[in-house]
Parts: sequence; C-alpha cells; structure tokens
Amino acid sequence: MQQSEDWPTRVAAQVGQQLAQIRKERGMSVLALVARCSELGMPLDRSVIAKLERGLRQSLTLAELLVLARALNVPPLRLVFPVGTAARAEVLPGVEVDTWQAAQWFTGHEAFPADAAAIDDDDAWSDGGDVEQWRQGAMPVTMWRRHADLVARWHQAVQDAAAIRQTAERDRRETERIRRKLAALPNLPDSGGERALGHALRKQADVLETRAQESLRWAMRSESNALDAEEELRELRHDIRSRGLLPPPLAAKAGGLGPTLDHIDNPASVHIFVPGLDAPSGTS
Repeated sequence: MQQSEDWPTRVAAQVGQQLAQIRKERGMSVLALVARCSELGMPLDRSVIAKLERGLRQSLTLAELLVLARALNVPPLRLVFPVGTAARAEVLPGVEVDTWQAAQWFTGHEAFPADAAAIDDDDAWSDGGDVEQWRQGAMPVTMWRRHADLVARWHQAVQDAAAIRQTAERDRRETERIRRKLAALPNLPDSGGERALGHALRKQADVLETRAQESLRWAMRSESNALDAEEELRELRHDIRSRGLLPPPLAAKAGGLGPTLDHIDNPASVHIFVPGLDAPSGTS
C-alpha cells in the first residue's frame, strides 16, 4: 500500500518541521545543533539535519530523535507531535487524530485516540483491541506516574507543615513576650493609660494565641496528609514489587536537608518524621 510505504517519510517530515521551528525559536544555527549533538555523543552531519528540516529524509531513527530533542532541550514528544502548532496529527498511516490526544497516547496517559471513548464501556474496542490488554500494557507508566505524584504530595505536605509550625512558634513566642510585659504592669502606677495598655496587650496576646493554636491544627492536617501519602506509597511500592517490577528510587531531598522517604521500605517504620510526630525507629 503506497500510503503505508510513504508514512515513515511523512513522520520524518513532521519531525523536521518541528525541529526547524524549535531550533529557530532557540536562536540556534544548524552548525550549533550539529555541535551539540556531537557533544551528546551522536554526531549528525549538517546535511542530515538540513534534509530533515526540508522534509527530504525518508525516515528517522529513534536515536536521532532522542539526541535532537536533548540538543534542543525539549521533550521528545514535541518533535513527534505538533502540540500547539497543528490541530491534528497522523499517528498511523492515514489515521489523523487530535494532536493532544495523540500526545496523551504517546505518553501513556490515554488509550489510542480512536478507542479512548470505549475504554470504560466495552471489553473490546472498535478495532478489536483489548481494553484489559491496554491497561496492563500501560500499567508501569501509570504506576510510576502515581508514584511521582505521591512523592510530590508527601514533600509538599511536609514542607507545608514545617512552615505552618514555624509561624505558630513565632506567634507563641510573641504571646509569651506580651504576657511577660503584662505581668510587669501591676508594678507601675495605676492609671487609665496603664489600664488601656493592659487591655490592648491582653487582646493582642489572645489573638496571637488563638492564631497559633489554629496554625497548629492546620499543621496537623498537613502532617496527616503526609502520612496518608506515605501509606499510599507503601502500598503502591508493594504492588509494584508483587508484579515483578522494580520500584522507582526514592529521591533524596535537594541539598540533603530535611526529612526524606528513605525509611518507607522499612516495615518497622510506622510513619514519617515531621515536627509534632515521633521520629521513626532509629531516627535521632
């Protein structure tokens, strides 16, 4: 079929068009792109890139796609599909779909565009594809993405709790300072001015104390969210291992400071270390 035979050329032309547009947006010359590809370990001749951009290449290798994307500092997806520059893209010979749907399929977020609408309703898609087969095929991508979301949620909750507790501590210290000042007032001459000052200080201290208590409640909510995320992470990592897969690494906090998730695979560890909660076993 001529249409199928020409498809690799059309794919290469689509990549070349994206390549030329992004390269120009970057203000990068063809020679600079050639040099960058060489630095990355895969030299590409200037004529190769020129032909690709003019739509004269018959095909494109995966290795070329990856090195070009890295050289331009863009996701490979941007070279494959014209997200934001064209409404539709050819994902298979003669099959054009919404560009964003094509991108979602490419990244494993959604089923093949023509079948996505049926995935929740039928056991098989219109072209005979198997729904469960798709779900199983996408499972590692889905699980890894959820893992990343949970790790981000955990870090955010811990950071939020720490920041809120710092605010509560500042309010507590200021409340104590005001209370000490109030305690000294009876030693001063009794006057209307001193009574007014005492009233104002007591009101200020009450407001700060109430705010500190409310902050602590919000901090505990954030800590609870962190605990929930950690428990979901434990279960997810167990599920990943039960499928014979290797769980993602638990990235350390930038700079090596603050709480980490290093203990999460330790069955003896019952919760994270956050202010207001006991440290896991073995944490000082």
